[in-house]
Amino acid sequence: MSTETYFRLIAGGTIQRVDKNVSDVPVPHEIFRNAAAGVSLSLRNVAIIQDWGLLNLSVTMNGSGFATVPVQRIVLRTSFDVKNIDDEKLFVPNFASIDNLIEVVWEVPETMRVILVLAIQTRSYTWSIGKSYLYAVDGRPEYWRLPLANIHDDGSVCEGREVKWFNSLMEAIADMLATFDKSRWTSHLWTDHNKSQQFFRFRPLDKNKFQTIAPAAWATLCNKVVVAEVQKNIVL
Repeated sequence: MSTETYFRLIAGGTIQRVDKNVSDVPVPHEIFRNAAAGVSLSLRNVAIIQDWGLLNLSVTMNGSGFATVPVQRIVLRTSFDVKNIDDEKLFVPNFASIDNLIEVVWEVPETMRVILVLAIQTRSYTWSIGKSYLYAVDGRPEYWRLPLANIHDDGSVCEGREVKWFNSLMEAIADMLATFDKSRWTSHLWTDHNKSQQFFRFRPLDKNKFQTIAPAAWATLCNKVVVAEVQKNIVL
């Protein structure tokens, strides 16, 4: 035990001397773990992921939590219709068709912010990614479901993938992002064809290249999503 002494000025101009005894009290490790179990640590700019951006984390003491990854583009591997819109032939996705599959990259417009939120799982010093959530984010922030197929109402992505375990968290995240990029978009959970084809429009250029046309008033074409247990752990 040690003694700390300090002085403080109190009302009326009196100086008061304070002597304080200080001692360490051992706390069993299990009590510390239980107390910290529900505490999450927010970490920004943990790593730069090529073609994606800066990784942010919200993690607990045992390593589980959520990773937030910025989305710069979405590779739409699906079928497309050609529509005459304002006297211009534009490509729009038709997820219901199984014919003439092509790959078109939707570049996230400067007027939007899109993120992938990945649920981190841990087991015996290994990591995996459970569910993933795809959101557009406005400035408040509020979260929006893009008018895509293969997205549940809560914004979670219907992937149909096998959960794999890795020796590092970065390996697990890299595998998940590669799977997302390589996926084929089908008609499953495609609910609003009209909004989808207003939102995702492409101008054909030379040699199978396409220009993304930014949607006007994009939030009017999306549905707001509130999933507190996920969104409270998003680190922007």
